[in-house]
Amino acid sequence: MADDVTGLEREISTHSHATTFAQRKIVDYEREQGGLPEASEGAAYRIAFEYDEGSVEDFVAALRKLADDPQASELQALVIGAWGEDTHEGGDPIVAGLVEVAPKLPNLRALFLGDIISEECEMSWIQQGDWGLLPGAFPKLEHLRVRGLTTPSPFQSETLRSLVVQCGLPREAARRICAADLPQLEHLELWLGTPNYEGDAQTEDLAPLLAGKAFPKLRYLGLRNAEIADDVCEALADAPIVERLETLDLSLGVLTDAGGQALLSNPALAQLKRLDLHYNFLSEGVRAQLVALGAHVDASSGDAYEDSYGDETYRYVSVGE
Repeated sequence: MADDVTGLEREISTHSHATTFAQRKIVDYEREQGGLPEASEGAAYRIAFEYDEGSVEDFVAALRKLADDPQASELQALVIGAWGEDTHEGGDPIVAGLVEVAPKLPNLRALFLGDIISEECEMSWIQQGDWGLLPGAFPKLEHLRVRGLTTPSPFQSETLRSLVVQCGLPREAARRICAADLPQLEHLELWLGTPNYEGDAQTEDLAPLLAGKAFPKLRYLGLRNAEIADDVCEALADAPIVERLETLDLSLGVLTDAGGQALLSNPALAQLKRLDLHYNFLSEGVRAQLVALGAHVDASSGDAYEDSYGDETYRYVSVGE
């Protein structure tokens, strides 16, 4: 599904590898024979290792080989997949390798760090490197998608139009993102996750964002896969940011009637082009009230999952571990 602001695919699954990225088809880089024959046509090239194919050092060597290709200067999109048996360990060598080869990829505009599916490594197990270094390394970067846990160093970019972070979002990571200087950012998508897997960010950590003080061009805001979805909705009930959004995406989280009622109290919802709440725990009554706002609302429950043990009900985000 393409986003109506930036043309960025929103629903890249954690269960299957991406086939497109930033509206470009993905081509697997053939490490043995090399070559980037479709770089000039805009294809995104992916480097990925199977579990037993090599170490992180081997992966960085493959990255250097790609960057040494005569057509590397034409490459506009790069996808980094699993880096073999070391994927569950720190990814700093991967980020360091990207920073090293950046001068040889002067036209890179889109980077997906972590096209890693659950069969290879659960999302919460992926220990990413300091991706805060990447916007500075690639001066033309417009789209950055990161899957996996880390807290970035402070960063800024004059060109970044979309930022997607899929993980359990730590509090300091949320603060760093909201403090970033990104004057061109149109699409921000944060998967907040659950405290059981490092996702302990709270609404106060998002305060500059919700107050509308960050990212002047933002039109799509996704606060997705959030155990604290109801708290997020309560914070959005009178948040200035909603008034200038086109799309508000609160899907994949633990959204109940408390959050739904909080959203309904904000009249700015009526001017949205899309309100995405799919995968939720709403009652039929509150769901009907939200759907009545217009055709732009998706309040379908999807495959939202809950368990009951005695008098307790346990509800789960779409991707926890």
